[in-house]
Amino acid sequence: QIKFDNKKTNYEHNVALAWKLNKSFTPYVEVGNVAVRNNTDERQTRYRVGLQYHF
Repeated sequence: QIKFDNKKTNYEHNVALAWKLNKSFTPYVEVGNVAVRNNTDERQTRYRVGLQYHF
């Protein structure tokens, strides 16, 4: 099964930024480039925004 560039391999890029507000909360943003399907070379940009809680 061809995945990327006529080869059977694939890749994923992610860049994340997080900053600690206090002992409990860490907000973050992430941008990634992922495959759309396993059998094509189509790519899609993924955006994530979140809040991590530490206890």
